Amino acid sequence: MNRLRLKIKWWWADLCRGLGLPLKLNQRKGEVQALCFHGVCKDDEPFINARFLHETQCRELLQAIKDYFNIISLDDYIANNLSKDKLNVLITFDDGYLNNRDRLLPIIEQLHIPVTLFVTTRQQNMLWPDLLDVTHANYIALTPLEQAYPELKGLRNHQRKQWIIAQEPAVIEEITSILQSLARPVLTENAVFTALMNKEELQEINALPLVTLANHTANHYDLRGLSP
Repeated sequence: MNRLRLKIKWWWADLCRGLGLPLKLNQRKGEVQALCFHGVCKDDEPFINARFLHETQCRELLQAIKDYFNIISLDDYIANNLSKDKLNVLITFDDGYLNNRDRLLPIIEQLHIPVTLFVTTRQQNMLWPDLLDVTHANYIALTPLEQAYPELKGLRNHQRKQWIIAQEPAVIEEITSILQSLARPVLTENAVFTALMNKEELQEINALPLVTLANHTANHYDLRGLSP
C-alpha cells in the first residue's frame, strides 16, 4: 500500500513538473535526508534487479538533487555543517560495487558532489542477493539449493531473500557457496551486478576528496540477529 501511495505521489509530481507548475521542494528546510543507492550500469545494460541505476538516469537524478537541495558529505553531517535554507541530502551507495568506481565516480566528479560508500570488503564469494538475482535473471535452475534447503522450493525470488536473510551466518555462507557455483558460468557477463572493489581499489577510491568510505560489514549479515 505504501509503494502504491509513493507511486501516485511521484506520478503527481511528474505531472505538475510537466505542466510547468511549481513544486514544493523546500518544506523540510534544515533537515537531513539520507538517500541509499547501490550500483550504476551502462544505459544499454538490462536490469536484473531494482537496486541499480543506468548512467544517464543516475547523472540526471544527482543533478536534480544538486539543483534543488544541499548535498552534504558524511563529515558535514557529523560536524552538523548543514544548510538552514534547504533540505540537506546525504548521498550513499551500499555494498562497494566495482561499478561505483568505474561508473559512478566520473559522474560525481563531473557534478562535484560528495558521496559515502558503505562497503562490505568481501574478498571471495559474491554477495548472496546478487548471486540469487543472477541465477534468477538467467533462468538457472536452483535444484541443488532446493535439495539442501527444501524450504526454498517453490518460492519467488523476493521470498527466497526474505527466508535466507533470517538464517544463521553459517547457513548463509553455505547458501552463498551453492549460488556461487550455480552462477559461475554467467558471472562474467553479469559482472557489473556482482563484482565488488578489492582492497587496492578501495584504497584508491578512499584517497579521493569526494568519496568517504564507511562499513557495511564484511558479509552483509543482518546485524539484528547477531550477538554483540
